[in-house]
Amino acid sequence: YQVLNVWNNRRSRYKRLAKNRVIMTLTTTSLTIILGWLSFHEKGLLISLIVGQAMAMLLLLFQTIKNDRILLSHMTINEIKHSFIRHKDFPKYNMPQGMLDGIKEGSIVWIISNFFGANILGSFSFAKNILMKPLQLIGNAFSQVFYRKASKLYNEGMNIYNFSKKNVLLLFGIGLPFA
Repeated sequence: YQVLNVWNNRRSRYKRLAKNRVIMTLTTTSLTIILGWLSFHEKGLLISLIVGQAMAMLLLLFQTIKNDRILLSHMTINEIKHSFIRHKDFPKYNMPQGMLDGIKEGSIVWIISNFFGANILGSFSFAKNILMKPLQLIGNAFSQVFYRKASKLYNEGMNIYNFSKKNVLLLFGIGLPFA
C-alpha cells in the first residue's frame, strides 16, 4: 500500500488517494461496528483493519495498473536493482523512527491494559481515534503535497530548509488548537 501510495503521490493523483483513504476508513469503521455488534470483540478490530487495508490496497493497485500499464511494462530488473542500490541508506534513517513509533504505541497499550484493564484501553483507543482523525486527515493530505514539492526542489538542487521550516510552522499552528 505504501509503495502504491507514494507512486500515486508522485503522479499527483491526490483526488484518487483521498478517495482511497475515505474508502479504507469507511470500510474499516463499518466492519468494526458490524463485527462488534456480532460480538467478535478484539478479533473484529483486527479483521476490520486487515480487510479495510486490503480493500484499499487492491483498489489502488487496480487503478494504478490501469493508468500506468505502459510505463510499468518498460521497467527492467536492472533499473530496479539500481534504484535499490541508489536508495540503500533510506532504511538506515527511516527504521529507527518507525521502531520508536511502534514501541511508543505498544507501550501505551501495554501500560493501560495491564494497569487499568481492557475496557479502559478500549475507551482510550476510541477517544484517541476520535481526537486524532482531523489531525490525521490534515497531516496525510499535507504530507503528500509536501513530499512531492520537497522532492522536486531537492532534485532541482535547491535548498529545502526554508520550505520545510515554513511548513513545520504552519502545521504547528494548525495542530496547536487540537493539542
